[in-house]
Amino acid sequence: MASSLRNMDDYQKEFVIFRSMIQHFRVLLFLAFTTFTVLAGAQEQSIIHGQIRSEANVEIRLVYNKVPFVNKPLELRTKTDSNGKFFIQFPLDRKASLDFFHGTQSISLVIAPKDSIYMDIAFSDSMYSYVLSGKGHEESYLNYLNYKNFDREIIKTFHDQVKNLDTVAYDLKVKSWMKQYDKVLKENLKTVDADKTLKKLAERMALVKEANYYLIYANYRRSTNPQVPFILPASFARVIQNPELFAIDYTPGTEYQNFLLLHLTTLGPSPREDICAGVMAFLHFVDSVYAKKSKDELMARVLWEGMDNGCFRPMKLYYDAYIATSSYPDYVQTLQAKAAQLVTLEPGDPAPDFEFVDKDGNKHSFKDLRGKVIYLDFWATWCGPCIQSMKLSAPLKEKFKDNKDVVFVYVSTDQDINKWQGHYITNGGEANMWHVGSNNYGVSLAYRIQTIPRYVIIDKEGKIVNANAPRPHAPEIEAILLQEAAKPYPSN
Repeated sequence: MASSLRNMDDYQKEFVIFRSMIQHFRVLLFLAFTTFTVLAGAQEQSIIHGQIRSEANVEIRLVYNKVPFVNKPLELRTKTDSNGKFFIQFPLDRKASLDFFHGTQSISLVIAPKDSIYMDIAFSDSMYSYVLSGKGHEESYLNYLNYKNFDREIIKTFHDQVKNLDTVAYDLKVKSWMKQYDKVLKENLKTVDADKTLKKLAERMALVKEANYYLIYANYRRSTNPQVPFILPASFARVIQNPELFAIDYTPGTEYQNFLLLHLTTLGPSPREDICAGVMAFLHFVDSVYAKKSKDELMARVLWEGMDNGCFRPMKLYYDAYIATSSYPDYVQTLQAKAAQLVTLEPGDPAPDFEFVDKDGNKHSFKDLRGKVIYLDFWATWCGPCIQSMKLSAPLKEKFKDNKDVVFVYVSTDQDINKWQGHYITNGGEANMWHVGSNNYGVSLAYRIQTIPRYVIIDKEGKIVNANAPRPHAPEIEAILLQEAAKPYPSN
């Protein structure tokens, strides 16, 4: 779940805290780039131009993470001329936050179709300064001034405040920050000659900034000591649960995007053993809490992660509703393309079979186990949850040790077969511990494996019972295996 970068890198790092705490979903980190000209549905030209004083031939990059839940930013590159001047024109179909990079520096720009922002960039006192002008420059310039005159100083001690202050002291600190910010904001609004619309937006974004301070603190406390529930103090809750925050519904703003993700991961449903049940809980939460544009943003993220974790069927109604009502055609197209790739394994489908190898190099396949119910565990030696789940499976295997109709099969997806063999020798193995051999990609594709551990139940005839089965310590798994084991083979 990624958001845009800014020239205020350290500032954004504060908000990255929460991303490492998201245990509900697998984080996607694809680093693919494509050309800016592929913007779907782009209708109007926007311009960013200006001068970097005394710097010729500097590389300029304009980055737009148009579909953030996929994290495949669109990128445009150019260079300054001999006088440090640059000119970039590009199609844009809606107001958005873009990242403007020059060399190793960057600044976030909020730009709308037909805007033409001029940037005067100078280097002095060991840092760059920016003066913005032109059509549509006001919001970007205000954001920069807020960073320069307020956020940059707060950043210096922010981590220490979050880590070391108790809730009462932190609450007082936030109130002190917001008093300072109110004074700075008023001066910055004068500097950019803000109109009534921008002034109103800035006032509402101040509420968002305050809420983010409290959400970061709450998220940090919950992640560092998950065994002790962190109860939101009333002073925190009054800010975080202010109905005005949700009415803002301003998705182009980076700070508001941060608020949405922080709110979802902090106050959303608790993690669940059943991944798909967790996804459904998140979908219901998003659907019931957030306003239209915010809902569109968050719903797309959750749907994407749900599809990535084999939950397309249970969330199909939410998916269909999103496709029919979303105001973001590029999100719709992305989700539709993803859904088209998901040929799910349904109960009764033949279980894809491959040739696997054991530690001695002997070959095996599922057809060798016809007449037995297979409880299949896809794992890897580097996967901590996989190893832990194996340990927790001991009681289940003990219950079935005399049941000749059920067999436990462990298939390693390690890229390095030698590492798997070393793990087997060091830790001890058992019958039916196999490796995918050269079939890693094919097995993962056939069984739609996006995360491990992954469990599959195959019946006596080699057909799928459940392609995303409960974990071995789930209370319902014993009954499922007993039910399948009781069925005759062959069935008539």
